Amino acid sequence: MGISDLILMRNCRSCELPGTLLCERCRRRVEDTVVPQRLFAGSLPVHCAVRYESTARSIVLAAKRTGAAECVAVMARLARVALADCLDDLAVDGRICVVPLHSGAKTRAAAGQDLVVAVLRQAMKGLPAPRGQVQIADVLQIRPNRLQQKVLNRQQRAGNVTGNIRASPRTRVQGLNAVIFDDVMTSGATLQAAARAVSARGGLVRAGVVVAYRPWICADLQGRRVSG
Repeated sequence: MGISDLILMRNCRSCELPGTLLCERCRRRVEDTVVPQRLFAGSLPVHCAVRYESTARSIVLAAKRTGAAECVAVMARLARVALADCLDDLAVDGRICVVPLHSGAKTRAAAGQDLVVAVLRQAMKGLPAPRGQVQIADVLQIRPNRLQQKVLNRQQRAGNVTGNIRASPRTRVQGLNAVIFDDVMTSGATLQAAARAVSARGGLVRAGVVVAYRPWICADLQGRRVSG
């Protein structure tokens, strides 16, 4: 039991049941009702597992604030569903590189790890794909945003991330199929910036994948939603 466990008294972050940060009922409520969705960030199709609300939101926030293994594990299982849906939809030949967007410094400090990368690594285990066909390509370099994205509107978010994301000069994605991965999509601006960075190095960005999306901010994206 860590310090964060003592502070939080290990109550379920969704229903307040004592003894665990995520009770079995809340876990099943999220995992058993997943219906992958495909939204669009600009022209980039983005595969999402759940809406960022209710129990799913509580799980993501608990993972960000505590790094709780049970919450990270649920995020990974949700990410695996979205990844599998993405791969089924793409049906491309050749190797696919999944490119993670790194967690911000605040989340890394609170969770004790890069949450996005940790979730992706777990999600890749047991992914229904031929061995070696889908690999993680940790190639992005991200500078802190000038302002916090959550205080900005859609247009401001796009400007705030411009120039802050680039692919390493040593990146070897020339001609390879790429999928951008993140934990939560709000406006899609960060995913689009990452896609441009990978494309600038010759990567063929096919889609994005996220664990959850914010429905109350992505209203125009929902208008182009396709189930499955």
